[in-house]
Amino acid sequence: YAQSANEAVLRLRSMGIPDSDIGAIDAIIVQKRWTSNIAGACREERRVIEISEPYFDGRGLSCNALYKWDFARGKFAACKESVKISEKISRSFSLSGKELSRELTERARFLEGIGGLGQEEFLGEIRSYWEYR
Repeated sequence: YAQSANEAVLRLRSMGIPDSDIGAIDAIIVQKRWTSNIAGACREERRVIEISEPYFDGRGLSCNALYKWDFARGKFAACKESVKISEKISRSFSLSGKELSRELTERARFLEGIGGLGQEEFLGEIRSYWEYR
């Protein structure tokens, strides 16, 4: 229950969780809920509005906002490059920075290509993607 990743960190601190433990978290994902009125019909919307990574900089624990929801444009906007998550993925899968970048670009292209499909077709494409790999 936080409005931002920074607020989530403050809440964790207020519960007595030390910065060293908070820094072990890979990512903080903030989801927001609101009511929209579209063509006279009210409906509840839920959307991920922020993806951040806690990391230690020279001053202590900080949150690096990777993506934030741009309400005016109706899509995610990249904020900063990952510091911690990219390094962890590279280490875990033995990928160089260049190889990781290429893999992420390929996967983004794949996901963009199946974005308008229904649920069954979407899941079928995902299964096919992993069988191919």
